[in-house]
Formats: sequence, C-alpha cells, structure tokens
Amino acid sequence: MSFRPGDCVFWWKRVSARVEVPFRATVVGIGRKLVTIAVEGADEAPPQHRRVRPDRLQPAGGHFVRARGPVVRSPFDPRVAWGPCSVFFEIGEELWPVRQVEVFENGEMLSYDCAHWVDGFGMLYCCRRRRPGASGGPGDEIGAEEFERVWATARRSATWPRQVATAQMEQAGPTPVWMVAQG
Repeated sequence: MSFRPGDCVFWWKRVSARVEVPFRATVVGIGRKLVTIAVEGADEAPPQHRRVRPDRLQPAGGHFVRARGPVVRSPFDPRVAWGPCSVFFEIGEELWPVRQVEVFENGEMLSYDCAHWVDGFGMLYCCRRRRPGASGGPGDEIGAEEFERVWATARRSATWPRQVATAQMEQAGPTPVWMVAQG
C-alpha cells in the first residue's frame, strides 16, 4: 500500500508479542523502507514523530469486511445447531465495527448495529478491526454494495423479529460502552 504526506492513518504499535494498539497519525514523509508519521499526542501534547514500516500502517476511514465467524461450542447457546458462520462488518472511522451480520450455514442470520447492539443471541463485536491484507488483518475486504445487500437480507430474515424481542439495550445501555468511552 502506498502512502503520501498528509494521509491520515492508524499505526498499529506492537506493545507485546500478541497485542497491537492503534494510534491515529499523519504521514509526514516517505523513505525507501520506512514511513515517517506524526502520532497524535494525548490531550494537548504535541505529536511525536516515528519512523515505522508501511505494513504497520492502515489508512483511516471506514471499510467493509467478510470474515470467518467464531465457532460456537456452548451446548446452551441456540446458535450451536446453526453451524459455522461468516461475519460481515462495516468498520467505522475509529476502527470499531458499527454494523455486523452473521450468516450461518443453515441460513439463519443475525444483525447488529449501534442502535440494536445486544440481544439474546449475541452482540456487536467490541474489538477494533485491522484492514484485511494488512499484517494480521483477518478476512477479505468487500464492497459497500455487497455489505448492504447482506444487511438488507438479514433485517428481513425470520430471525430479526426474534432478535428485537430479546433486545437487551435497556439493561446494557443504549450505546455500546466501548464506543461511549472513546472520548
């Protein structure tokens, strides 16, 4: 992926062998092997310049992803009989999923967004997502049209009224806590 000075990006900083944390930054310069970025500081702190590998950067902005879903193993979970699933995400500006659809092998579909984010079947994923193709980025990037088609189908599915009937936003809060805590 090529970057230009002035591009807004996320720098995925490795903080341990298995943990990476995204920091918003601006591309300042391009070298043969490294990209110089200005990492936004906390509060009023001035940006810090860092030289990083391009594969540690991801363009800022929303995108759409199709990925393999988690395997449900609990015998008490109604989804266990539905089989494996694919998960479709709309990833927002801050890298959080803002809409998601789970499509199961048996045809069942679950859908979540910031207004209906938790119910008796599951919830909107609460982890920031890397862009596919980036180092460690799961899934495949898809077009907005494909996502919108899957989203519309899920909202017309027989499962959607059951999701609405088991909504838990009244107990858990009207907005996902990880989105409120962004600041």
